[in-house]
Amino acid sequence: MEKFTESAVAGGKIKELGSASGWGSIGMTLWDWTKDQTGLGYFLPDDKKESAVVGGSMLFGGPIGPVVDPGMAFEHAWKKGSEKDAAAAQQSGG
Repeated sequence: MEKFTESAVAGGKIKELGSASGWGSIGMTLWDWTKDQTGLGYFLPDDKKESAVVGGSMLFGGPIGPVVDPGMAFEHAWKKGSEKDAAAAQQSGG
């Protein structure tokens, strides 16, 4: 627990330093992940087809195995971002 607390304090200090310098942090700290786990959900399959693809890549592996889950996560994040953008555009009347 002590290491986690040290990581949280370090993450907070990095974020403060980035804000003070005018540069935002593009990386999420361990502390950020504990507060908002939305990004972790992108790695979970949405349906049976995706579950089978991830399971097959883990079972059979091969050169494409390690690429399947991050590719799926990217696709999920892209869709969620597009949905947010569409909702914001509709809300602003654009």
